[in-house]
Amino acid sequence: MAEIITFDPAYFQELTKDLGDVSRSLDDAKASLQKVSVGLDSGLVAFALCVSLNNDIKKVQKTTNARISETNGYSKSLQSGIMRVNGWEETTKNRESGLASQLVKTWGFENANFAGVAAADSSRETTPTSLTSPGNPNLAAQNMDSKFYTQNFSGIARTLIYNGKERMNCVYYARARAMEANQMTEWTGGNQGQSEIRANSIAKFLDSNGNRHDVFIESVEYDSNNQPMRVTLSESNMGSHPDGRRTTVDWEHFKNRDGKTVDSYTYL
Repeated sequence: MAEIITFDPAYFQELTKDLGDVSRSLDDAKASLQKVSVGLDSGLVAFALCVSLNNDIKKVQKTTNARISETNGYSKSLQSGIMRVNGWEETTKNRESGLASQLVKTWGFENANFAGVAAADSSRETTPTSLTSPGNPNLAAQNMDSKFYTQNFSGIARTLIYNGKERMNCVYYARARAMEANQMTEWTGGNQGQSEIRANSIAKFLDSNGNRHDVFIESVEYDSNNQPMRVTLSESNMGSHPDGRRTTVDWEHFKNRDGKTVDSYTYL
């Protein structure tokens, strides 16, 4: 005999309700999973962007480091160059000073007449005039472009360097002018060690330190007692005046000129 199954409506309603709750729970879980998926995708994108940005930063940093290293190299080279230039400048000064000192010791070249003629002294100097003196020879005119100022004198330098400027050595000039004035073909030395001034001679000046300055005596004017009154001379390497300058000075000023006194004369 078959079993009779009894249907309970209340049970069915409860089961339906439970199934509905399960369905809603599944829907909520699905929604949550979708949110997690979206978040995960965004995170992956953000992570990828961070990795790419980090790589770019590393590249920029590498390039920057290379530029810094290169700049440091330039800086070191520049500093080295500056040090070399400073060293050359100091060496040049030392050599110039040493050369000037050696020239003074060897040939008595002056190193004190670059300061220029003092104002009180310059007022005593005048434009040279046509002066005559007993026995004054007819000297040849001066021409600084002539061959006499490019010749060589044994043991006498033609020029000196002072404060970066090239000047004709006064000893050289006096000899060259003497040869030009007398149209000499070679330097014979003249009659040295004389004590009296006269035209067509070289005057040698010395100071207390042995510094030397030579000038060529162009002419001398005498008073009624046959005493020197004024002297016209030419010289080089004197203050800011051009080399080969001619000037006329009174006798007292001539004897004690620029802190130096006459030591002797050389007659030509």
